[in-house]
Amino acid sequence: MSLSKGGTGISYENNRYPEEFFGMRKKIRERDNYTCHLCWGYGNAIHHIDYNGKNNDESNLMVLCKNCNLLVNNNREHWTIYFNRLMVLPKGDIIDGLYDNVKVEV
Repeated sequence: MSLSKGGTGISYENNRYPEEFFGMRKKIRERDNYTCHLCWGYGNAIHHIDYNGKNNDESNLMVLCKNCNLLVNNNREHWTIYFNRLMVLPKGDIIDGLYDNVKVEV
């Protein structure tokens, strides 16, 4: 919360994410080459695969673009399964059926 609103001026104060998350974001963006895992466009948002903002294990974090990050907030059970399957693949591999029934409109 800002100083003008009675806070300390620390950007992560009263945030649902722990302080450690803010230090990890650049590393995850670089690891994922600033590429959205859903539409493969430019990505800058960090998504928690299990939707637990306190679970900041690197294997639980991935880059999405702003639009896809909004999209995956619906039907969370589906997206959790989808992203868990995606993250265990060696780079460049595709599992048959992984992309079935996935429609991305950006």
